[in-house]
Amino acid sequence: MDHKLTQEDLRGMIRRRPGMYVGGRDEFGLSMFLEHLLVLGFHAGRLGRVRAICVDLLADGACRVSFDGSPWPLPPWTAPLESLEPWFTVDAFAPGSSDVPPVLGTPSGIRCRDSDVYLGAINALSSRLDVVAWSKGQTWRRRFREGVAEEGILPFATSEASGTDSGVHITCTPDDSLFSPTVRFSWSWLQERVQALSAFHAGVSWMLRDEATGTEARFLRERGLADLCAELAGTSFIQEPWTFEGQVEDVRLQVALGWRHRLSRGLSSWVNLQRCLVGGPHHRGFLVGMRRAFVSRLRRQGRERDAQTFSDGALLEHLTGALDLRIAPDRLGNPLKHVFAPPEVEAPVARLVEDWVTRALTEDPELEATLLGFAGCEPAGGNGP
Repeated sequence: MDHKLTQEDLRGMIRRRPGMYVGGRDEFGLSMFLEHLLVLGFHAGRLGRVRAICVDLLADGACRVSFDGSPWPLPPWTAPLESLEPWFTVDAFAPGSSDVPPVLGTPSGIRCRDSDVYLGAINALSSRLDVVAWSKGQTWRRRFREGVAEEGILPFATSEASGTDSGVHITCTPDDSLFSPTVRFSWSWLQERVQALSAFHAGVSWMLRDEATGTEARFLRERGLADLCAELAGTSFIQEPWTFEGQVEDVRLQVALGWRHRLSRGLSSWVNLQRCLVGGPHHRGFLVGMRRAFVSRLRRQGRERDAQTFSDGALLEHLTGALDLRIAPDRLGNPLKHVFAPPEVEAPVARLVEDWVTRALTEDPELEATLLGFAGCEPAGGNGP
């Protein structure tokens, strides 16, 4: 007879192999531990459920993530206890479980279908996890230890509501028996990560605080990716970064581009919210699309010689770009230290970039001449077919 997995079986599996869920027991593993809560906040912001997210690294080694709304759906006919409990447990992952009501957006135990974050696994990897939630006059608080809820519901402090009609505080303490006790959450990683996440969806405020050092940082991208590109580029000779957004089949792409007279930092890219290495198919697609756009413009101007010898090397030396690629399925997936987009994204990315850049060059002949000059092309009229 097949053995039916119980909650205790699942908790034990997670705690025996934490690397399967967060990538390791070191600083990288702790970063991925926090990553799941950051991604939960990002998806909630993108869906309009929250507008402000606060991340605190506490002096005792814990982390607290606070939202000014519910990061997951709260159906009006569902009591907070019934709605919230499954998000932090692994019960529902067991075959045949009936613990989770069939409500859209309800998690399937370890992984939530709505945002694909592993809150049940994060709970199991915590020596202690406290959740405080309030909505529409109702409050709920629960404490878990190693993924198991303590008996009773703890009292709710009014001050924890932070002056909002609804919200959630999640405080996690990574288990020292599973992670290296000398490793702490990385402030530099957190700041760099939120710098990017805050740009992928405009208008959501992110506040970061490190209790041990008193360090604070705030990110609010009113223009989304354009603000990140301008920050990375520094002084640019174009007033506003070029920004493009579009979709081909299951490939959705956002790009912001800026140029400087001096050398720039090149193209930074993310695939499904994860930072990607240079040289992947999406990078090749971007370069192919850029090259096609410039070559087609040269040929339209009758500059065949330049079109045949065009090299994008000099052009890219002056470019600072930010590229956000989303492909189905849009999920965090298994934690990987090196991320590449799949090969099939190259052609759609090239098609989108070629159309965008061709249109931008057509609309700004002066900038087009400057960029072609970076690539070593002679002024218009300097050569013929």
